[in-house]
Amino acid sequence: MSLLQISEPDEINSKPKLKCVVGIDLGTTNSLIGSLVDGKVIFFPDDDGNLLIPSVVNYSSQNSCRVGSSAQTGKMNHSSATISSVKRLIGKGIGDVNVKDYPYHLSKNSDKEKNELLIQTPFGSISPIKVSADILVCLRKKAEKYFQQSIDGAVITVPAYFDDGQRQATKDAARIAGIDVLRLINEPTAAALAYGLETKKKGIFVIFDMGGGTFDVSVLRLSGGLFEVLATGGDSSLGGDDFDKLIVKYWLEKNYDIGYESLKIEDLKSILILARETKERLSNLTNEEDLLSVKWKNSNNENFSFNLNESIFKKISAKLLNKAVSACKKTLLDSKIENVLIDDVILVGGTTRLKVLREAVRDLFNRQPRIDINPDEVVAVGAALQADLLSGNKSHESDWLLLDVLPLSLGIETMGGLVEKVIDRNSSIPASKAQEFTTFKDGQTSMSIHILQGERDLVSECRSLAKFEIAGIPPKPAGIARVEVSFQVDADGLLSVTAVEQTTGTTASIDVKPSYGISDEEVTKMIQDGVSNAYHDKDARAIREAMLELKRNVIAVEEALVKDGNLLSTEEYEKISSTMMQAKGLIKSSSEDRELIGNVHEKLNSYSDPLVERRMNRAIESAIVGKTIDSVEKTTPSKKN
Repeated sequence: MSLLQISEPDEINSKPKLKCVVGIDLGTTNSLIGSLVDGKVIFFPDDDGNLLIPSVVNYSSQNSCRVGSSAQTGKMNHSSATISSVKRLIGKGIGDVNVKDYPYHLSKNSDKEKNELLIQTPFGSISPIKVSADILVCLRKKAEKYFQQSIDGAVITVPAYFDDGQRQATKDAARIAGIDVLRLINEPTAAALAYGLETKKKGIFVIFDMGGGTFDVSVLRLSGGLFEVLATGGDSSLGGDDFDKLIVKYWLEKNYDIGYESLKIEDLKSILILARETKERLSNLTNEEDLLSVKWKNSNNENFSFNLNESIFKKISAKLLNKAVSACKKTLLDSKIENVLIDDVILVGGTTRLKVLREAVRDLFNRQPRIDINPDEVVAVGAALQADLLSGNKSHESDWLLLDVLPLSLGIETMGGLVEKVIDRNSSIPASKAQEFTTFKDGQTSMSIHILQGERDLVSECRSLAKFEIAGIPPKPAGIARVEVSFQVDADGLLSVTAVEQTTGTTASIDVKPSYGISDEEVTKMIQDGVSNAYHDKDARAIREAMLELKRNVIAVEEALVKDGNLLSTEEYEKISSTMMQAKGLIKSSSEDRELIGNVHEKLNSYSDPLVERRMNRAIESAIVGKTIDSVEKTTPSKKN
């Protein structure tokens, strides 16, 4: 009979169960998920052992997709259904992008009330929010596989220059993916948190963060556990993808007089991949005049040859580098910090590996930037640390406080198409501010509140976030009625607005859900679709696992035949060989016939059993031949009691 272990109540209470929380860097090119375990941030690999998961989704049907490396391998087979760099589209309307810049068809939602952008595939239209949700599901499952339970929440990082719509869209994607968002934090802030806790340095730091599709720069003050963002800036449409595009344009227009926008979608995809690979190779060259020569074949089987060196790349990318430098100068000005007072410049994001970019940063700040920190992981590390703190786990030895800022000003439309700013950019968040407005006409009984985000004075030049109306205003002469409009920005940088008529107390409010986002009903439907397709997903997983086992068995049997094939008769050898050919055919064709895969696997096991048995007998014989019983007993470990 086993004994039950009984603990004192105080002992139980002193060891609360830690929550399973994670930090997620949802990147343009790659994504990463990690958690603080035993005082150290660990990352969760995919089935191939990769920590960085390519932010690529390949749709083979409306409700079936592959994410990450497996989606990349299927690119050219289902090119029009493979979506990458979706972070550049999330939370945007069709009017916010140049559709010809993207290697897939983009369209506007047919709902006239929406400005939502959709991606066209052979299986219908897909929202960028849904694509992002599929990436998040993949990341979530990796963590849950490690913990063997559902995760309790996540901190997800977003570019500092993401506006309210892009932040809300990211939260919607997480909801669809079944993830409770503890907090959205800005990527540079997360990087600074990881850096500050690791080095325990104090001072003023610049985080220069450029990934595949976005660019942020933040100035922070670190002191005694306080991480205070002084100013932030950047460009949510500037990143490594733009450098790739410039290379392609240079190759085609310089050498072949072919316009970038005239390329077919499948050709644009393949040549952009080639440009990115060539760009990354440039950083390994020591001489900037050394030429890299590459070849490319388009969908019409026409062959092209291209050259590129560091010197040429520097010239064609000068405009992008200048944009990044200008954003840095503006952010420094906003922070009221002089260059000489900066202690360190920290590079974050894969694009900062480019020599031309590092040189531009060095020349701007008059110092070598820090390159000893892994730019691909530092943001996820900071997110994991913040998730642990917010969950109450307190697995880290330190406590800290993050004071982030609003990246863009918030205001409302006034008469004449002008914008009245209510909360200025670089205000610390959470933030709350109110302002009074009045009527324009005599007897006016309602007021339309149009909420905008941006730095321009004209409505047409700012980003429309939402509209709502307050009614029930007492009919009075123009300028007499008073309506107080309050803006509240939470720690995620998300906005809610309330309008109150001062004499009657009439109130109207709105949680800002931009017209290019998705409704609560649509989020619910997407979640339900995920549940209804769970069985299909389970079957697909079972098929892939069966195929993986078959692959492993084929490799093992092949090795056994090479070493000990002489142990088999001719008939036995031919049976195994024939079954191996059948198995390889299934693997090559990526068969989805689970029953057939199982039958072939079982047959291969049955035919190879005699080989396994005879190999074992041979091994035993070689181990004991020429030895006495006593000598064998002496070399055999005795069982411990």
